[in-house]
Amino acid sequence: MEQLQATIINGIVSVLVVLVGLAFTGLKGFIQTKASELKAKTDTKNYELAKSITHTVVNAVEQIFKDVHDASQDKFKTAFDNLTKELEKAGIKLDDESKKVLIESVVNGFNELKKIEG
Repeated sequence: MEQLQATIINGIVSVLVVLVGLAFTGLKGFIQTKASELKAKTDTKNYELAKSITHTVVNAVEQIFKDVHDASQDKFKTAFDNLTKELEKAGIKLDDESKKVLIESVVNGFNELKKIEG
């Protein structure tokens, strides 16, 4: 009789171990999915913030250089340097090419507005 009870208890323990293992596997997958979703949301917020900062920086540089003709290289360098500083303050890390694309995007938007207004 004791042998039967021991066998049953061993079987129950084995089933419980398998169930706990499956539960942790499912939980791990769930946590990884939630972490990926959170990272995507954070990346989106950072991108929107970077766009907003770029718009502000480019607008400021345009105002500073508004009476200076043929200063496109100086304007770009000033905007790039200031954008780099502001993004660092915000804790956003972008490579130089991404910063260049953001600046060019904002400048193109300003140019399109000038065409519409002009």
